[in-house]
Amino acid sequence: MWDFGAVQVRDWRPAPRTAQAPGREEHERDASLHEPQQERARELYAAVETQQRRLSQALERSTDLLSASEDQADRLVAALQHAAANVTPGRAKTEASARRAQVLQRRAEHAKEVRSHIVAAAGALAAIAGEVTMLHQHRETRHPSDYYLG
Repeated sequence: MWDFGAVQVRDWRPAPRTAQAPGREEHERDASLHEPQQERARELYAAVETQQRRLSQALERSTDLLSASEDQADRLVAALQHAAANVTPGRAKTEASARRAQVLQRRAEHAKEVRSHIVAAAGALAAIAGEVTMLHQHRETRHPSDYYLG
C-alpha cells in the first residue's frame, strides 16, 4: 500500500502498454472472417429485393381486382335499382310485386354498402402500395453493406 498524504493507493501498477497497430496477418484474418458476413448480407439484401418485387406485383394485381370489383358493384347497383323500379308498372302494383320491389331495393342498398367497402379497401391498398414504394426507394438509395450490423 502506498501513502500519498490523504490518498492511499493499493496495488498500484504502471499503465499497460498501448496496443500496437494490427499486423498484416491480423488484417487478413479479419478480412477472411468478414467476407462470409458480407456475402450473407448481400444474400439477405437480394432476398428482400425479391420479396419487395413480389409484394409490388401482388399489390398491383389486387388493385386491378378491386377496380374490377368496384365496376361490377356499380353495375349490380344499377341493375337492382332498375329491377326494383320496373317490377310491375305503377298502376298494376300488387302486394307481392311491392314486396319484390322492396327486396330488390334493399339488395341495391346492400350492394351500395359493399361498393363503398370495396372503395375503402382500394384506398387502403393504395396507401400500402405507397408505403412499399417509399421503402423500396429508400432501400435503393442505400448500399447493401449499410445493412450489415456486424
